[in-house]
This record gives sequence, structure tokens and C-alpha cells, in this order.
Amino acid sequence: MDREINECDSNPCQNGATCMDFVDMYNCTCAFGFEGVNCESVTDACLSDPCINGGTCNSLPDGYNCTCPLGFEGVNCQNVSLACMSDPCLNNAPCFELSVGFGFFCLCFPGFTGETCGEDVLECASDPCQNNGTCLELSNAFMCNCSSAPGFEGEFCENEIDECASMPCQNGATCDNMINMFTCNCSSGYEGTRCEDESDECLSSPCRIGSTCVDLVDAYECMCEPGYNGTNCEININECASDPCANGATCIDGIGLYLCLCPDGFNGINCENDINECSSDPCLNGGSCTDLENGFECNCTGTGFEGTMCQNDTLECASDPCQNGATCVERTLQYVCTCAPGYTGVNCAENINECDSDPCANNGTCIDMVNGFVCNCTAGFVGVFCMNDTDECRSDPCMNGATCSNRINGYVCMCVDGFEGVNCGNDTDECLSSPCLNGGTCTDMVNGFTCTCEPGYSGDNCSIAGPEMSIAVSFIHCAVGIDRSCMY
Repeated sequence: MDREINECDSNPCQNGATCMDFVDMYNCTCAFGFEGVNCESVTDACLSDPCINGGTCNSLPDGYNCTCPLGFEGVNCQNVSLACMSDPCLNNAPCFELSVGFGFFCLCFPGFTGETCGEDVLECASDPCQNNGTCLELSNAFMCNCSSAPGFEGEFCENEIDECASMPCQNGATCDNMINMFTCNCSSGYEGTRCEDESDECLSSPCRIGSTCVDLVDAYECMCEPGYNGTNCEININECASDPCANGATCIDGIGLYLCLCPDGFNGINCENDINECSSDPCLNGGSCTDLENGFECNCTGTGFEGTMCQNDTLECASDPCQNGATCVERTLQYVCTCAPGYTGVNCAENINECDSDPCANNGTCIDMVNGFVCNCTAGFVGVFCMNDTDECRSDPCMNGATCSNRINGYVCMCVDGFEGVNCGNDTDECLSSPCLNGGTCTDMVNGFTCTCEPGYSGDNCSIAGPEMSIAVSFIHCAVGIDRSCMY
């Protein structure tokens, strides 16, 4: 008798599938995520648990993606990420990395708070202003406005103002300070808010009629009319007592005034003026007259005449008046000087200043000479009149193929790529910006650089990590226990 063979005995169904035996055949009922005759094909990519370091696998129609925990990134969450790389801290706060998976910490500057230091601290919340002072918020600070706290001042409106400090009370009064006010205790004989008012001793009219009474403290003073003095202006003054009349004149006293009777030859209120004998114009031919006591004197200088009254004609050239090599020519009543070149004036005594016309250009300094001038040019200019700009590029100062552009008292070098400096003599160091990543060594070149990468990195900037680096990172994660799915 033939025995039926169980095709499921060979366990043909894979990946946890259920095998059902039939005559000369079998059928596999596949577990979720698998398909095929023997359920050998994976339909759910997450079943292989591809996401490491605690990442969550998300199945997709054409594969999967991983949602990585804080501190990891990459297709399979295989790379350690630095939380501070995104610059999360605000308001210039420094960022500090925490342990892998625990994020970052922001150290906030005063005036800011919050996880990322993005919240402004309200300094007025603590109500720092005293005595009803108004608190004003400032950037990272506050200010107290004490106008709402009359009588107080200070950073916090904490100090009471001493209204007596300005010494408002007058005439020896004492001052009592109060909040936002003061009180004056007046001395005897004074009254008023500031003790500025006193008693009027002039009410009894003590001064002589015509004089003015001035009230003082517990006293008075009489301002006398001309001709009187004394406490009450009762004394008639003798104005002649001071002997005001000069030159032997006779003084006659009056009330508040005097009269001088002058002798012959003098006049004026006090007979102080000698009568001017020059008033009759006694000097001839333009001579100047000087009044003397009981006489006059004629000054004939420059008139061409001489004598007591400048009545005699003189030879003007005899005194050699023309200077600096000039020629003297006699004229009627005068002389004429013919000046040598470079001189002018009546006697040719003045050197002509050829710099008056400002001949030197471009701020050059003009030095006057006899019948000429010399220009002392400022740096960058030459020529008789300093009008020519000096070409500083003639000495070919620019190096390494740079182009020289002339400037006033200077030049500018336009450097070609790879060079810098005033004369383009310095090779630009492209390594200063630290372009090489991941520990690469930078070598400066002319107009460029070369990176020598650490093992496991490549690329112009050593930014590309090779597969061996990924394997090394995975090994480190297993070694330190970050990836607990590792099999030992």
C-alpha cells in the first residue's frame, strides 16, 4: 500500500511562514513582510532593523527611512551629530555640547534667559525704583525716572533731595528741609518766603529835602544831592576845598558846583587848557605847527622848505632820501625817487612782495626774493610754479605683474590674484581661512592651496569620509555601548 509523502517535512517555507501539505505539493502562508513561493523575499525593509543608535524605521513602498534620536544623523542614524553646529543659541550666547543624545546648553548673557537665550529679562519686574519712581526698560538694563517721585533722586530714586543745599533762605535765616520743599526761619527784621523782605526805616523821611533815602537792615542811607553831604545830607560842601582850578585860576564856590576864573592864555572848566597859538596857522608851505606854552613851533620835515615858519625852499636830494640804489630827482618843493627793480615806495624803501599774487600752485610755499620769488613745492609736485604732478610710478614700485596707478604724492598698486601688500610683494596665504577639514594639513600655493588629508578622508577640502571611516565609527559605537544591537 502506497504511503502519502508530507512535502512540509523538509521545512521549505522560510522566515516563519506556515506550510500546508497537499498531494504531491505544499503551500506557504507567509508572515507579514515576506513573499514568494517559500516566503523568501522581504516586502518590509524595516524587518531587518536597519536603523541603529535607537533610530526608528519607517517603511516606504520602495524601501525605508530612519527617524534618528537627538545626537545622531545619517541614512541609518550611523553618524554622531553636534547639536551646536546649527548655532541654536541666540543673542551671542555661547553653545556647549552635552553628552551624545542629550543636546546642547546655552550660557546666557545678563539680560537674557530661556533654553536658547531668546527671552529678554524684564529688569523692571523686581520693581527696583523707590518712592514711586518710574522704571524704564532698557537693553539689558533699566533706568529710574524720578520725575514721578518729587523730592527724590539717585539711581533708584532712593535719596531725598536737600532743598536747603541751594541756600534759598536769605538774610541769615535758617532753612528746614522737607520732602520736595523747604521752610525759612527768618531773622529779626525780615519776612517773606525766603526772608527777602525787611522793615522800611525811610518812612520817617530822615534825609534833607531833595536827597534820596535808601532803606537798609535796621538802618538807612541818604543819597545826597550835589553840594551836600552828612548823615542826613545836612552839610553844604565847599567845592573849592579840593582846589580844582589850575594854572593860578580863582575858584568861586556855589551849591553843588564851582566856577574858575582863568588867567590870560588858558581856558577850560578848570582853566586846564593852554590856548592854542597854532590856531592862526602860522606855519607856511605845509609845515606842521606844535603848540607850546606861550608860543608855537613849526615842523618843516618833508615839505621842501625850512626856516622858523618853513618859509625857505630846500634841496631835498641833499639828504640822500632815496634808498636801495634808487635815483633822486629834484622837483619844485619836493623830490622823486626812481626805484631799482624789486623796490617801491616814496623813498624806494619797500621791497615788492612778488608772492602777493600767490603764484605757487598746489599749496606750494612762496618765498619772496628781490625782484622775484621761489616756490617751495609740497610733496608730489615740481616745477617753477609747482604745477607738475610727480609721477611716482616711474620708479616701477609695483611687483609681481601688478599695475601701478599714479596718485598725488603717491601711487596705488593693483595686485594680480595671489599677491597683496602695498607693492604687491606678499604672497596671499590662502590657508589663513583654514579650508582643510577633518584634520587635513593646508599647504599655501600661489593663488591657491593644497590639502593633505588624514587617513580615511579625501576631496579638495578633505570633506569626504571613506567607507572605512563609517566602519570605524560603527565599531566605536559597539565598543562604547552606544549601539546595543551589536553581536559579539
